Amino acid sequence: DSGDFGLLDRTFDTLEGYIERTPDDHWKAYLKRTILKSVVVKGAVDAMYEVARSESQYLAAAQKWQAWLDGLDE
Repeated sequence: DSGDFGLLDRTFDTLEGYIERTPDDHWKAYLKRTILKSVVVKGAVDAMYEVARSESQYLAAAQKWQAWLDGLDE
């Protein structure tokens, strides 16, 4: 078994919810940057891409989070 990617997908949803519910834009951006700088999150996004090869329902989440990671240095 390569892991519970459903749980990972729900965790991404939860993290995104925390970001979106943060009322102040400064703290919202800070929280998003902090989450995205996590080596664990980066590894999880890579893993989602790998599993999306055979389970396409995970592709959208992997693409969204990868786009956020790519925008981190902007």
